[in-house]
Amino acid sequence: MGLMNRFRREPTLRVHMIVSVDEFPAGENFDLPVEVADRFIIRGYAEGFLSREYSAEERNAMHSNSQVVSI
Repeated sequence: MGLMNRFRREPTLRVHMIVSVDEFPAGENFDLPVEVADRFIIRGYAEGFLSREYSAEERNAMHSNSQVVSI
């Protein structure tokens, strides 16, 4: 841990949430870690640009453990 970890920043992507997830309400913009942002975009929770091209297998893996709640 230490002082250097406090100043180390992981890369982020700006996304616009279209579905509320945890502490990220719909309609708001957030700078999320790249992995989280890509997962939210692929699952349809957010709009934005992916950090890289994902294969069909990678996209399917991200969808396989997602949950949808309907009321």
